[in-house]
Amino acid sequence: MKNILIISALTVSGVYFLAKNKVSRVINDYKLALNNLTYNLNKLSNLGFNSQLIRGKVSLNITNNSALDLVLKTAGKITLTRLDFYTPKGLYIGYATPNLSEIEILANSTYTTPEIDFNVPLTSVSIKVITELFSNYQNIQIKPTINALGKNYTF
Repeated sequence: MKNILIISALTVSGVYFLAKNKVSRVINDYKLALNNLTYNLNKLSNLGFNSQLIRGKVSLNITNNSALDLVLKTAGKITLTRLDFYTPKGLYIGYATPNLSEIEILANSTYTTPEIDFNVPLTSVSIKVITELFSNYQNIQIKPTINALGKNYTF
């Protein structure tokens, strides 16, 4: 009986540590892949202006530069919740809230997002931003925020 308990305890411990190591490796692989994503502006459309803001639609190309397929079909458990946009000089432009949770980006390939609504509030600083935006919009810097199981990660 004592031998059975010892063998059972060793088996359960071994399975636990193997599963824990595998999960840790998978998490580390995904972190590495997420940190190697690049984001580029694909399309800017439906621009409109009024006295308080600029609004329009944006589509992005997200490139997976890793050897790992990123498949996020998580029933909303992992969601691309926010995109912050900056000029190449680091001036803040605005943000969009895509709320995408069904994303599949194969290794070394590019995913094009659907069009996402965005708003840029007009302030005294934004005139400089607008000028740079229209002259250099292909080089806009994008910082995505992903919510995973209730915790936000910005890349």
